[in-house]
Amino acid sequence: MPPKFYILGDRPFSSKDLIQDHLAKIKSEALLGQPVLSEHLPFLMDLLSHHPDWQQKSAKMSYLIVANKSQFLANGRYATDRCFFVVYQDGSTDDISAAWALKHLSPAHKQPLISGRNYVA
Repeated sequence: MPPKFYILGDRPFSSKDLIQDHLAKIKSEALLGQPVLSEHLPFLMDLLSHHPDWQQKSAKMSYLIVANKSQFLANGRYATDRCFFVVYQDGSTDDISAAWALKHLSPAHKQPLISGRNYVA
């Protein structure tokens, strides 16, 4: 059985764990509340297009931002995580889960061209 791999934007990945690592890097480097850097958009748009609600959430999207999102936990505490948000033309926002999109991502159908540093093993 051939190994699973994923292509997002123009980047091949050999596992979903490596995709999660790349997402974490993008979120950690982002300036909160500012549009995501254009260099990350091909990857993010490709990944987020696998989100079950992508058509609805992206219909009137202006841009993506990373912002903090607080969540109430079962133990009565709050946790704050950096999350992706869609910013709409009217200025309103809606969160979009990259983790949920990743869960719905299927492996690519053909082997990527490996050009040395572009292949993430």
